[in-house]
Amino acid sequence: MDSPAPPEVQHQDQPKENFWVKTKRNVSRAAQKTKRRFAKAENADVHWKDETERFKAHKRAVQKANQDSARFLLSFKEMCDARKTMVDQIVGMFTPEDLLYNSALEYQETSAKMDAARRQLDSVLRQDVAVPTGTYLSQFEDLKHRQHLVDTRRGEMERQLRNLNAAQKSNNSVKIAAAELKYNTAKASYRTLYDEVMTDMKTLWQDRVRFFGAALATMAHAEASAYEAFAASVEDTLAMVSHVDRSVDFLDDSRKLHAKEPSAYASKLAEVSQGVYGRPAISSAPPPAIVVTRASSDKAGDRTEVAEVAKSADGPESASPAECAEAAERGKSEESAKSPDPPATGLQAVASGSMRSSLVDLLEQRCGASKEQAC
Repeated sequence: MDSPAPPEVQHQDQPKENFWVKTKRNVSRAAQKTKRRFAKAENADVHWKDETERFKAHKRAVQKANQDSARFLLSFKEMCDARKTMVDQIVGMFTPEDLLYNSALEYQETSAKMDAARRQLDSVLRQDVAVPTGTYLSQFEDLKHRQHLVDTRRGEMERQLRNLNAAQKSNNSVKIAAAELKYNTAKASYRTLYDEVMTDMKTLWQDRVRFFGAALATMAHAEASAYEAFAASVEDTLAMVSHVDRSVDFLDDSRKLHAKEPSAYASKLAEVSQGVYGRPAISSAPPPAIVVTRASSDKAGDRTEVAEVAKSADGPESASPAECAEAAERGKSEESAKSPDPPATGLQAVASGSMRSSLVDLLEQRCGASKEQAC
């Protein structure tokens, strides 16, 4: 009678066989998963893909709503804390001798009342909205795990289908029967879990209205109670300060007292825009008569020539030599009666010099044309 094999040999042979079988099965499953990912599997399930995409989008929306709820409660607390600090600073502006000192103390007490209302709102939203939402989110994690199981069982079913096709080509009835049994078992296991998960995903999507409808109503009532408590907390203060003048016109008067005087440069620009330095202001009325004064000097001494030309609104008219001489004489008499103007500087020289030179040229052209006609 042969002796049994040593335990060491049995221990070495068995793991080796299991390792290769397990490796072959894992490689087959990975290949089938890759084909399904790139839509190359034989039976691509479009309904499963659509349902899982909607499931993922729904999960992201619920997570975002839960995060926003926590952020709202934190922001509400920060707002109440900032308001308390602000009120304390304003109340500190008053002394016991001021008439509004008691009103300020009454307004300071509203911070504690508002904080109590804020804590009540925080408690309701956490217990009746945040905690149920966390339980609601746990269903997504359970369904996500079961979705992975469905993918695994589907890969196993497709692997057994390939083995069945290979056995049918060998024409071996024993192999065909064994392969067919394994395929039917894997298919039944896959279809059972597939139907359960599909039903649960659809049910979870349909229950969103009922769940978030209750959450919406809870939030609305909690916020309304908090805001009513806020308004009620300041009613006594409103009655105590109803006689106070809330206008701030005195701020405008104080600004006028400390207003800066316009600079000399700004005043000069304003005067130029209004026509002080020879630049007439814009007007729709017909232009008046234009008086041109030209100053020239020679070696023998200073000599002033004055001429006046009348121009109507319709356009320029030629003047006769007699009119030019008469205008020059009248200008000399007026110029001698007046005191001499100070020399123009800066903007005045630029504004007056350019206008006078152009008008004098116009006068000389008119007088020259009249002399030629007279000759």
